Amino acid sequence: PRASLDYAALAMSNEIFGGTAPDRLFEALRRRKGLVYGVSGQLDARRTAGAWRIETATGTNGTLKTLRIILAEMKRMATRRVSQSEIELARSYRRGNMVLQFESAEDVSSKLLELVLYGLPPDYWNGFYDALGRLGRDELFKVTRRWLRPDQSLVVLVGDAGAFNDGLDKYGKVEVVRVEDLDLD
Repeated sequence: PRASLDYAALAMSNEIFGGTAPDRLFEALRRRKGLVYGVSGQLDARRTAGAWRIETATGTNGTLKTLRIILAEMKRMATRRVSQSEIELARSYRRGNMVLQFESAEDVSSKLLELVLYGLPPDYWNGFYDALGRLGRDELFKVTRRWLRPDQSLVVLVGDAGAFNDGLDKYGKVEVVRVEDLDLD
């Protein structure tokens, strides 16, 4: 949940994992393997629950390899401490970007709306900025390990299922939904 004391650490972990290049997913999938056009991780924390989403675009032939690498990077993120240099880069980005999110009246009103929507205290943003400055390797590891659970992932792949369906069953139950069967009205 957004009001969780763990949120700042999760936001920082997301920056390292899939937030901004050179994040881990970008490095593994784009720079080292050339499998994807882009990749990102989003932490979608709401009032009572949330999700850690990963989105990417790849060619059909690279779908299973991309999925395997994403799951391996999730496991690495959840089982090994990040480096201090990764923390410093993520901290610098998050804190610098945060300042930019309060530039206009529209920005400020949007941040005030978040306070109301998520039941956050009036001084939340000051505390969040300060929390980003205090986070270290051990706390990020502890929090990430608690919330990032690769073995409980829900995977949604969009594309020619016939071209990459073989081999998916080793990741869990597979359900193919055809576009024709969707009610898009």
